[in-house]
Amino acid sequence: MGGPLTASAQVLDIGGIQLRLGQDVSEALKSLSPYQVQYEDQSEAWLVTGKVGNRFEYLGSLTATDGKVASISKSYRISEDHDDRTAYSHASKDVRRLGGSNCTMREVEFTDDLIHQIETSCGQYRLVYVFPWLYKGDKVSASLSLSVGG
Repeated sequence: MGGPLTASAQVLDIGGIQLRLGQDVSEALKSLSPYQVQYEDQSEAWLVTGKVGNRFEYLGSLTATDGKVASISKSYRISEDHDDRTAYSHASKDVRRLGGSNCTMREVEFTDDLIHQIETSCGQYRLVYVFPWLYKGDKVSASLSLSVGG
């Protein structure tokens, strides 16, 4: 009961709407109709955003091959007060619930000799946490996403 889902049932929700690998992309896009979905040529992905208050928030993305969903990525909201621990705890529980408890973690170090992100893989599911950082003096918020496929 608490084990990973089978390969044929690899699912992930975006904005509470469950999508699955192998699903017809037209069906997936139709199910996401409550949100704004825009195809982005550079990444060859459909980006999903939803309105939160008076602004739009990135919810996730999906890619397709031969008309079928090939990958799904879900973004976790990290609140304005930067409570990364809460968001990460929810995402970590999700990756284990979906992919099983046999997981590996990997730290990603950049050329500045600092670790910039942590990746956790459980089965076919991959959780990525990117630490907040400075870019030309401006703070860039942390990001947290869970993906399957691709």
